[in-house]
Amino acid sequence: MEDIRSRKGAIQQVLEAYGAVNPRVFGSLAAGRMDDKSDVDIVVEFREPGPLGFAYFGALDQLERELTDLLGMRVHVTEIDGSSPVGNRILSEALPL
Repeated sequence: MEDIRSRKGAIQQVLEAYGAVNPRVFGSLAAGRMDDKSDVDIVVEFREPGPLGFAYFGALDQLERELTDLLGMRVHVTEIDGSSPVGNRILSEALPL
């Protein structure tokens, strides 16, 4: 986790370029169970007006590609709906970057 946090400034620059804010990590990294096969799971929010339709999926794809290149490991970026039980659980376990 410290390796990711040490690159926080660069990560936030990438996110800002696509209007993404409030990055938090979840999954194996947040739980301290990351291994060689793990990816980095990052949940974000988009500033209003956020990307819509194909632009939304394109933004997520570009974020994943650029952050994967930056960190040298696979990154998964998503938005999560906190109104669902699973989404609420993920958000409650997510750690600030």
